[in-house]
Amino acid sequence: MKKICFFFISLIIYLIFLQGFLFLSRKNSRKAFSGEGLSVL
Repeated sequence: MKKICFFFISLIIYLIFLQGFLFLSRKNSRKAFSGEGLSVL
C-alpha cells in the first residue's frame, strides 16, 4: 500500500515538474528547445 501511494505521489510530482520545465523552456529559450523537447514527447 505504501509503495503504491509513493508511486502516485512521485508520478504527480514528476508530471508537475515536467510541465513546468516545458513551460520555462518554451518561454525562455525557444530557439534551443524548438523541436527537441516536443519531439521526445
